[in-house]
Amino acid sequence: LKTWAPVKFLSDFWYRITHSKEVAFDLACQMVGRGEYDEAIRRFKLVVWRQPNHAPAWYNLGICYLAKGESASAVDALRRSLELDGRNESARFLLFGIEDGKHANGYEPHTTPMELVKSQFTALAQDYERIELGERGYVGHQQMYEAVKALLPQSHQVDALLDLGCGTGLCGALLAPYTRYLVGVDVTAAMLALARAKRDDAGTELYHELVRADLRDYMLHLQAPHYALIVCANVLPIVGGLAAVMDGVKRALLPGGSFVFSTFETEGNYYRLLPQVRVFAHSRTYIEEQAKRAGLTVKAFRTVPLYGDEPALMVLVQHA
Repeated sequence: LKTWAPVKFLSDFWYRITHSKEVAFDLACQMVGRGEYDEAIRRFKLVVWRQPNHAPAWYNLGICYLAKGESASAVDALRRSLELDGRNESARFLLFGIEDGKHANGYEPHTTPMELVKSQFTALAQDYERIELGERGYVGHQQMYEAVKALLPQSHQVDALLDLGCGTGLCGALLAPYTRYLVGVDVTAAMLALARAKRDDAGTELYHELVRADLRDYMLHLQAPHYALIVCANVLPIVGGLAAVMDGVKRALLPGGSFVFSTFETEGNYYRLLPQVRVFAHSRTYIEEQAKRAGLTVKAFRTVPLYGDEPALMVLVQHA
């Protein structure tokens, strides 16, 4: 034990000398997670100076510049990352969000890349509720609670309720009394860990089951319908296209069951990405068409506040 520490120190020191690019990149990524963008930029620049074809470093440089509002530098870095790795859908997605798609070269996203979702919400997890509730005035979970309360008879409990994109459990904390079995699905492990830590007044975990998965994959792989009620609060603006969602809901929902979700509304008969905020909005016509195609029926649309006075669309869909 007395000789182990010096040996480890020398080993670590030698690794840092011989793997300086990797060390600089790893440290810079940690700084991005902490919001230390200026220092992260310096380290990513060091990496690309030593290794100009380091695609992940160029991509992360773009993220840092975006966070600082330096659009021109972000465009240059993201384009360079795509030249080196044309499969990076996250870089294409972010480029589309700069100057209303001006730099997207005809690309139009239909969903948010999963790797981007995971990285963003992993970085946000610990501060998510403070930012959403305290700084942005998010009330979407409360609006979902009101929608479910209006849908179900007083004191009624469904056998199983599915919370899609459950995040840290904001909806679960309000909806747990309405079900005998609460399941949450989310793609981000850090968010699920916070949902798992939530307890009711008796000290019991709110969720009976938490699943790490893409909500579309989870529902489409169910062998039989399980749920009398499915909720999805402010998640479909991240998902984008609704075809797989509606197909999954039809597979997961028991006959007579309900699907309640919120999204942003757009005109026309389709859905589109709102570039500056990088979330999708859906038209009522598109929602109705996708529900009908999957064998579901839209029963109601209602405009509700989501962030303070910012409006959103609350939708009730039923499985006949």
